[in-house]
Amino acid sequence: MMTTFSLGLAGAVALVFWILEAVVLLLGLYAIYHCVRTREDAYRAVGKWQKNYWLIALIVCELVAFALGVTGLIIGAIGIILYTVDVRPKVNAVQGKRY
Repeated sequence: MMTTFSLGLAGAVALVFWILEAVVLLLGLYAIYHCVRTREDAYRAVGKWQKNYWLIALIVCELVAFALGVTGLIIGAIGIILYTVDVRPKVNAVQGKRY
C-alpha cells in the first residue's frame, strides 16, 4: 500500500509544483481583479501600459501558467509578479490607495 509519505522524491516534487500552481493562480486572480478595479488614467499617469494591455497580458499569463507545465508556470509567474511588484504599487500611489 502506497501512502503519501512513501511516494518519495516524485511525490514531493509534485506537491511543490501543485503549491506553486496554487500560489500563481491566486496571485494572478488578485492581479486581474486589481487591474479591473483600477482607473484607466492611473496607468497613463505612471507611464505604464494601458489598462487593456495589462488586463490581456495578465489573463494570458494566467492561462500560460496552467497550459504549458513548468515552463509555462515560470513564464506566467514572471508576468504576474511584474504587475504585482512594479505596476500595482505605482497605480495605487496615484489613486491614493494604501493597500
